[in-house]
Amino acid sequence: MLALITIALLGYGGGLAWIEFSSWAFAAQPKVAARAEAGPVVAVAFYDDRPEFRRLRTMTGVRLLQTREADFLVTVGGWRPGRGYLGARDMRDDALANGIQPAQVAHDRGSNDSVSNLAAANVTIRQAIGQPAAIILVSDRYHLLRLALLARDAGLTAPLRFQATPDDLGALARLKRLNYEALAYLSLLLPKEVASAAITRLRMAGPASPHAMEAS
Repeated sequence: MLALITIALLGYGGGLAWIEFSSWAFAAQPKVAARAEAGPVVAVAFYDDRPEFRRLRTMTGVRLLQTREADFLVTVGGWRPGRGYLGARDMRDDALANGIQPAQVAHDRGSNDSVSNLAAANVTIRQAIGQPAAIILVSDRYHLLRLALLARDAGLTAPLRFQATPDDLGALARLKRLNYEALAYLSLLLPKEVASAAITRLRMAGPASPHAMEAS
């Protein structure tokens, strides 16, 4: 019994260490360089339930437009009809309040997890501007690593770049973030219908996202 507990703890610790190191190495690579594309570049900012992290992601997307590294901003996620809330719309409103023009930003119609976020981003981008020259995904470094693994399956065919938000987590907050990511990776092992139903129930999201259905 002790041996099994030891093996489990080593596996758990090893998994967290892999996420920490891999996400750090991934974020350390240069992802946003001087633009050379002739067509529009789209930044996609992903919702977070924590207001301070949500604002970091929105403002990072805003800065990409202000520095002309991107031409258009899409905000996705935070679809909580059980609470009458669409977080992506709030992120869009924050971008507008910080000087982004209405013609430069759009939000998705409803998504509530990374898989449906990416599918919603794909649909929203195509509806707003057609085929982009490149897409910049904006989130924290832990989330970006997972998004990189999922993006192609979601239908994002344009060249992808990744922009991490500033990382100043304390030790306890970082441990919580790592545990969340570990659970998120484990959920990828479940059948998609099971994982989606569980996330929907936990987040009071109601029925399936209209964007997710449209993209499927």
